[in-house]
Amino acid sequence: MIKVHEARSNSEGQPEFLRHFAVANSEVRAKLEVYSTTPPHRRKFWTDFDHTLTKHHSSVWRVLRHVLPEPLGTESDEERKRNIAMEKAGQLTPAASTAWTKREIQRHVEGRVSLQKMSSAIKTGMKLRPGVKELFAYCARSDIERHILSASIGNAIELVGLCATEIHSNWLDIGEEGTVTGWDASRMVHTWNKPEWAEKARAEMGGGHYDDWMIILGDNLHDAAIFPHANAIRIRVCEGYHNTYAYLDESFHGSLEPHYDMVLRHSSLLPVIELLRYSVTSEYTRSDAGS
Repeated sequence: MIKVHEARSNSEGQPEFLRHFAVANSEVRAKLEVYSTTPPHRRKFWTDFDHTLTKHHSSVWRVLRHVLPEPLGTESDEERKRNIAMEKAGQLTPAASTAWTKREIQRHVEGRVSLQKMSSAIKTGMKLRPGVKELFAYCARSDIERHILSASIGNAIELVGLCATEIHSNWLDIGEEGTVTGWDASRMVHTWNKPEWAEKARAEMGGGHYDDWMIILGDNLHDAAIFPHANAIRIRVCEGYHNTYAYLDESFHGSLEPHYDMVLRHSSLLPVIELLRYSVTSEYTRSDAGS
């Protein structure tokens, strides 16, 4: 087994893993240099789930659509089509988006969906991006906290089995018969309140340390907005099969702040492992990254 230094660089003095990312500006390199001196136990990994850890055509909502009884399934399909069209046209308001999520969760309550059917649907239908399991396994071995912050359903994410430190999401109540009996709408996580939930979770876990560094992974501008004042490297996943100029421009100069620092050039998340372990002081084995 050949050991190589984590701070290995190319001929231009750049860390080699950067070839897998589009980088916003030169300030990101400065952030990486500070990050590289941070002990592993001060590194925290926060990620969205749908379309971030899953392939772009897969999500909790799409998979669980198949466990909804009729007419709830058809209602779900029709509302999704309407709202996606409004979203593409820039007409889906925060209030409408939040109400949509609430109705979708409520359909699983009304349909008394069984946990067994949910588990079967996740097992056969959920498609993860390459490198997801290796990424979580690396973080677990390295004692790096792993937080999933999602506006979908926590029970379904848990069934994927990624060994997250914490899943911050909407949790369905499961009765003795193994079916959904309700949920606590007062604790709803939706796209627009993710920063609030992230700060709340951090406070409940002791508030963190001023030297902590967050690696934040997401697929939309709202995901980058959590922990706006923290030491953080914000990474956006690849857009479908490639990144368009408009996607990169939105990532680095979009309407919401803070912006992303980096965008993956392809669908695999293995390069995030390279970044997580980037250090100027220690060594590692390439097999740890699953490569």
